[in-house]
Amino acid sequence: RMASDEIWLLKWHEYMSYLDANKHRPSKYHAEDMVLVNWLKYNRRLLKNNKLSQAKKDKIKMLLAEADKYRRVNQYSYYHK
Repeated sequence: RMASDEIWLLKWHEYMSYLDANKHRPSKYHAEDMVLVNWLKYNRRLLKNNKLSQAKKDKIKMLLAEADKYRRVNQYSYYHK
């Protein structure tokens, strides 16, 4: 069996690969993406409540920075600058 840290790292790599391959974040509207969506949601909550190890904090912050590049842009901001 894999240790929970190994599984965590696997999910982290899976999410980063998803971003790289698809150039967008996993969608809560697609069943096949839900595992990644929920994994990140859960880890963001742990981050907020300060329950992640320093190594995981750094990785999540790196992932969030990467995911931020693919944020949906509200069209309103294009027209009202």
